[in-house]
Amino acid sequence: MNSVVLPLCLFGVAAIAADAAALEDIEVIRDRIIARYLPAPGAPLERVAAAATGCAQQLAEDGSWPDVDYASDSRSRWATANHLARLRDMTVAYCAPGSPAKGETALVEAICRSLDFWMAEDFRNPNWWWNEIGVQLSLGPTLLLLDGAATPEQQARSIEIMKRSRWATWTGQNLVWGATIQIMRGCIENSPDVIREAYDRMYEEIRIAQPGEEGVQVDFSFHQHGAQLYSGGYGLGFATNGAEFIHHARGTQFAAPDSVVDVMKGYVLDGQQWMMRALTFDYSAVGREITRPGKSGSVMLIAASNLAELGGDRVPELEAFITRMKTAGAECPLRGNRHFWRSDYTAHHRPGYFASVRMASTRNRRSEVCNSEGRKSHHLADGVMYVYVDGQEHADIFPVWDWQRIPGTTCEQMDWAAKGGVGGTGETDFVGGVSDGEYGLAAMGFERGALKARKAWFCFDEAIVCLGAAIACDGANAVLTTVNQCHLRGNVLVSSAAQPLESGTHELPGPAWVHHNKVGYVFPNEGVVRVANQAQTGAWADIGTGSDKQIDLDVFSLWLDHGDRVSNADYAYVVYPKVSVEELEGRVAASDFEVLANTGQVQAVRDKASGMIQAAFYEAGALGDGEGRFLRVDQPCLIMLRDTDESACIAISNPLNQPLTVNADIALALEGEGCTPLPDGGTRVTLVLPDGAMAGSSLVRVFAG
Repeated sequence: MNSVVLPLCLFGVAAIAADAAALEDIEVIRDRIIARYLPAPGAPLERVAAAATGCAQQLAEDGSWPDVDYASDSRSRWATANHLARLRDMTVAYCAPGSPAKGETALVEAICRSLDFWMAEDFRNPNWWWNEIGVQLSLGPTLLLLDGAATPEQQARSIEIMKRSRWATWTGQNLVWGATIQIMRGCIENSPDVIREAYDRMYEEIRIAQPGEEGVQVDFSFHQHGAQLYSGGYGLGFATNGAEFIHHARGTQFAAPDSVVDVMKGYVLDGQQWMMRALTFDYSAVGREITRPGKSGSVMLIAASNLAELGGDRVPELEAFITRMKTAGAECPLRGNRHFWRSDYTAHHRPGYFASVRMASTRNRRSEVCNSEGRKSHHLADGVMYVYVDGQEHADIFPVWDWQRIPGTTCEQMDWAAKGGVGGTGETDFVGGVSDGEYGLAAMGFERGALKARKAWFCFDEAIVCLGAAIACDGANAVLTTVNQCHLRGNVLVSSAAQPLESGTHELPGPAWVHHNKVGYVFPNEGVVRVANQAQTGAWADIGTGSDKQIDLDVFSLWLDHGDRVSNADYAYVVYPKVSVEELEGRVAASDFEVLANTGQVQAVRDKASGMIQAAFYEAGALGDGEGRFLRVDQPCLIMLRDTDESACIAISNPLNQPLTVNADIALALEGEGCTPLPDGGTRVTLVLPDGAMAGSSLVRVFAG
C-alpha cells in the first residue's frame, strides 16, 4: 500500500504548492493592475480626494448623478458611461494609499450606491463595443480596487457583466481588450485557469499576421476592420494594452514567451515609432479617430516604458524613443525612410522633420466611417502628405478643415458627402514605395471616380520633391492639388512680395516660392499657385460625434488649381521642412533637383549634389540625361540608384505586391551576382524581387563599381 499512497501524497503536496504559487502570482498581477489606476507617487492626493468627495455629494439617493445623460444612445462617445468613470474615480480616492478619503464611510457608501444603480439599470448601448468591452474595461478596475469592500452580490453581478465579453473569436485590439477583461475577472475570482486561458489567447494574437489577417503585419504596420491601416487607432491600444499586460505578467507563471515579447518590441520600434513626431501620432494612421479632439500618441510612453523594463538588447532603442516623446520641442534623432508595403504608407524621418505619405490600392481600404465618426474622410488615403516639424502643425484643426483640400491630395471639387464613398478599397493596384532604409520614393497610379493621375513623392535629406502627371478629369468641377492646409503660425512670405501677405486668398504666378512656419515650398514651373491665410469655421460634430459648438481657427492653405475639363495636366513642387527664408532662397538659387521625367509613363528626379536617381516606371522604359548616362528597366517598378566611386546601391520594388524579376540596364560598370556587361559599356543587372508576404517590399543590393 505504501508504494501507492506515497506518490499520491506527493502529488497532493505538489498540487497544494502549485495552487499556492498560482495564488501568489495572481496577487502579483492584481497588485500591478491596481497600481496602474492609483495616483502616481507625489500626486496631489488632496485634489483626488476632493474630486471624489464632490462626486459623492452630488450623487442622488437612487445612486445616479443628475447631470449624467442616462438616455444617451451615442455609439462613440456614450455619455452614460460617465457614471462608470466617476464610480472608478471615487474608488481610486477611497483606496489610494495616503489619500485623505481613504476608508471614508460616506465615500464607500456612495460607491456602493452608484454601483448598485448601474447593476439595477444595466444600461446598454446600440454599439456592441460598449456592451462587451467598454463597460467591462471600466468596471473591472473598480472591482479590483474595491476588493473586499464590494458585497458578494455586487461582485457576482459584476462578474456576470464581465462575462458578456465574448472575446475568444475576436482579433487584433478587440481581442487584446477581451483578454484583459478576462484577466481582471480571473483576478477577482482568484482563478488561475481563467487568467491562463486569457493570457494564452492574447499571446497567440501578438504575432505577425498572415496575409489577409488583421493585427500586426509583416512590415509592422497594423490592420483592423479589414486591410485598413489603423496603427494610431486600434493599433495604439494594441501596443499599449498588450505591452502593459505582458509587463503585469513578468516573473510569474503567466509570463509571455520571448517570441511574443520580441514581436511586441518589433511592433513598437519598427512600426509605431516611425509614425510619430514627439507625442503626435501621424494623422494618416489614426483612421476615424482623427475626428476626436486631443488625439495623441502619448500612451506610447506607457508601452515603451513597460517594454524597456523587460530588458533585452533593444532597451537602448526603447529608451531613445521614450526620450524623444518626453522632450518637448527637441529634435528627433530618428533618421531614415521606411515604406510599409502592407499598408501603402511611407515614413521619412530626418532630425528636423517627419513626413509621411498615405495611399490606397485595391489591396487596402481607405479610412472608414464608423459610429458616425469620419463622415468627411473620403480622401484620407488619396496620397495624403503630412509634414511635421514640431508635431503640432495640424493638432485639432480638423473641424475647420476643407476636407477637399487635404495636404498632398489631387481632388475633384464636388459634393462628396452626397456621393458617399467613405472607406472601401482603392481603385488601382500600382501603388507602393521603394526604400533603401535611408531614402525612399512613394508612387501611385491614382484614380477616384472620373479623376486620374500619376502621383509620386521623392524623399531626400533636406526636401521632398512632389510630382503629378497625366492628370485628367472630364468634368465641370475644378481639380486642385493641395500642398498643405495647417494652422497659421506667424507670417506668410512669398517670392513676389517684399512684405508678409495680408489675411485673405492670394494668387501667385509661378515660378514662385512660399515660406510659412519653418517650411518652404518651391514651385519651379508656370501655373496658378494659390495661398490663403485666414480664419476657417467648423465644429467637431460636422465630422464626428464631438461638440456642435462652432469654432474659428486661423489656417494656412496652399494649393495648385488645374481648372476644369482637365487633360494631361501636371505639377511639380518641392517641400523644404525646417528651413529659414534665407536658406530657402539659397535652395531656389542652387536648384537642388533635376526632374528627369514627369509623364504618365515615368516620373523621375535626380539629386544634383549626390547624383542619386529615384524613378517610378509605370511601364517598361528608359531614362537618359543626354550625356551618356542611362537607366532602363524591362518591367514596371520603382527604383533608386545611388553610386559612389567604389560601389552602387540599387533599391527596387514592385508596387503590385507580386513576385517580379527586373532587368535594369545601368550606365555603370558593375560587378556582382546578376551583373552582365552591356556592349555600350554599362551593365545589365538582373534583380529577383521578394515574393510571398514580402512581395512589395524593397530589394536592396550593393554592387562593386
